Amino acid sequence: MPYRFKSLFLPLFIGSFCVVPLLGILLQNEADIVDSMPTGEGKRTVVRICSECHSLGNVVNSRNTASGWEAIIDEMTIRGAQIFADDKKMVVAYLDKYYGLNRSEREALMRARYECLF
Repeated sequence: MPYRFKSLFLPLFIGSFCVVPLLGILLQNEADIVDSMPTGEGKRTVVRICSECHSLGNVVNSRNTASGWEAIIDEMTIRGAQIFADDKKMVVAYLDKYYGLNRSEREALMRARYECLF
């Protein structure tokens, strides 16, 4: 096998395992996305508030810390999203619980940030 083919084949082969599932998620319709979201306090509020302006795919395909979710909600509020303080707390708790960074992801993120500084 020529070297050039090998160097292109491996990234394409590995990438297909990442892209195909992502495309499946992105092509879901809103009802499927809502059905796939974990049941919990805050789900209805997340669906109601977040789907007013964009697809819920934006939410379920993201991972963030609680403070990161708060910052995103603050940005969305500046852009016109209507959310009360009590709802904001519930939304942040739901998103952090089900779409937050797990411990290993947080540690990897902190390590990457540290390495970028030095």
